[in-house]
Amino acid sequence: MIFVRLEVDYQGKNYSVDTEEKVTILQGNLSRRMVARTFYYLFKTINAVPRLYGRLDPRDPLESWKVKMEEVFSKFLSQELDNAKFDFNFSFKVLTDALTLQGKVAGSDVSVKVQPEKQPEVKLGDASGPVMVDSFFMNNIKKLKPYFIPSCRVGLFSAFNRFTILQFESPTGIPRTLGLIADFINSMVLEPGYLEKVMDRQIKVEGNEFLCDEMPIYNCEPEVLNKFILNFFAKRSELNSVSFIEDPDIYDEDVDKTISGFKGNVVVSRKEN
Repeated sequence: MIFVRLEVDYQGKNYSVDTEEKVTILQGNLSRRMVARTFYYLFKTINAVPRLYGRLDPRDPLESWKVKMEEVFSKFLSQELDNAKFDFNFSFKVLTDALTLQGKVAGSDVSVKVQPEKQPEVKLGDASGPVMVDSFFMNNIKKLKPYFIPSCRVGLFSAFNRFTILQFESPTGIPRTLGLIADFINSMVLEPGYLEKVMDRQIKVEGNEFLCDEMPIYNCEPEVLNKFILNFFAKRSELNSVSFIEDPDIYDEDVDKTISGFKGNVVVSRKEN
């Protein structure tokens, strides 16, 4: 069975997310959001790591895979964290059946070490060695596409809703340099003619306008927009995905039913009771 377990040490506490658990709840005070965002960027990096067989030395594919994986993972994670503009400081582990990645992060400086737990039998110098080694490890890493739904989702959607409307085969979107804001807005794509009823309000796209009944969407009640956003991500979720929801209970005390409707994994960050 393919699985991934992530562990993060942040401010002296250990947190974990296991892909075998459909819903993970991260509880805390102010730290809960930073912890959830840390996991989000780790999942995003794992999902982005490409196949490495074309970069390996056939004379020693196992050792060169370790070196290349450490290099690529560090580079991708560093780029994501630098773009995020957060002052991250944590250590982490990515555990699979075949390997363990251990790393430390200080700002956008990232160090990673790879430790194989199992390894394929490969003859040194075999031309097929790089493909065999890369396939063995990559097939043991469960990749999930991450989505991020921030606690300020209603305000962000109200401000940037026009950028979610599909135009000329793609939405205009907002620059990736806006970090998590861009990740959230750019993952919402709604086609012209979109129509949905939410809490007795009609949410619709008419031409280049996003409307709530007949008024601009930003005039809609926050409870309605919150439910619309969560419903949207739940309906568009995939089995091989992980959705990070910050403070789901802000506008809806009965949100657990919506969370259960997500097809993939869900990581929820909630304030401690």
